[in-house]
Amino acid sequence: MGEWVGELEHCWLKAAAVQPPQHIRIELTDVSFIDRSGRELLERMAAKGAELIAVDVLMKAIVEDVLDEIYRNGQSRRGRREHE
Repeated sequence: MGEWVGELEHCWLKAAAVQPPQHIRIELTDVSFIDRSGRELLERMAAKGAELIAVDVLMKAIVEDVLDEIYRNGQSRRGRREHE
């Protein structure tokens, strides 16, 4: 697991301990690359209700794919929010 993936997971778990997971938003604005462990973490977070926010074309495509994977696995598909 990459250093930043571990940091994001730590922050997410800490935030989820004090508020409902569906109130957590993950903004991917400055993200330019997501490795396998990062993608798996995004899938777990979205499956628990976190909102993934994407702005650029690449991140929007990755978020769509993550949400589609959750849907294929029988879980409720969460929407994505885009900055305009």
